Amino acid sequence: MLSPKKTFLCMDELEAMKVSSSVKVQSFNFDLIPLEQDILSMELERPFHEHFVRSNQSLVHLVTESVLRLQNALGTFEHHFAKGNSSVVSISVNAANT
Repeated sequence: MLSPKKTFLCMDELEAMKVSSSVKVQSFNFDLIPLEQDILSMELERPFHEHFVRSNQSLVHLVTESVLRLQNALGTFEHHFAKGNSSVVSISVNAANT
């Protein structure tokens, strides 16, 4: 069973139901959701507010991880395009990791 985040509460509930020995739970990041064959949506809660109002840079890290995960699955992307400072940072990190 895949879950966005493996929690002790979930594991305790599975043990209470006496199914924990027959179920393997693993964390899996569900950040990219396919909408069409060639369109992926990154579902983030309040990204504008988090990034620009609260100056939360973790969103850049999440985007970078997602792109790296796609490249691991599909191969290195030949072309990278960025618009804005944060996108340039994300592409720079991706380029350094490939």
